Amino acid sequence: MVLYGLIAPNADKQLRPVGEWNKSRLVVYGPHVQHWLNGKLIVQYDLGSPELKGLIAQSKFKDMPKFAQETSGHICLQDHGNTVWYRNIRLKQLTVK
Repeated sequence: MVLYGLIAPNADKQLRPVGEWNKSRLVVYGPHVQHWLNGKLIVQYDLGSPELKGLIAQSKFKDMPKFAQETSGHICLQDHGNTVWYRNIRLKQLTVK
């Protein structure tokens, strides 16, 4: 779950030039979520944390009771009205030994 609408990416966010692919990686370990972009950690948060609940309560998602509450289910790719391209999407369930 990338929550750019609630949590701004840090200064490490660097997009590649037009015509080159960006590489994104989402890691969800228990309630902790990390979003990596082009090898840099740019957003992280904990699902169910007071901080995240407060951000949701002040957002357009406040009336969606399950928003940012689920750790499994469907994925959603969004475009905000612009042309976007996706490739090589992989989902892995990792086990801890």
